[in-house]
Amino acid sequence: MAKLMQHVTQGFKAMPPRGLCMDCSTEDYQAINELMVSKPGR
Repeated sequence: MAKLMQHVTQGFKAMPPRGLCMDCSTEDYQAINELMVSKPGR
């Protein structure tokens, strides 16, 4: 998950840093990632 958070906060290939949400905190991204991981198949 650390690599995923690095890509989210720093950007990766064509994905811009923070998905262009400069108001979103690192904690916001961690929470949404944990939510997505906890609900497989959705």
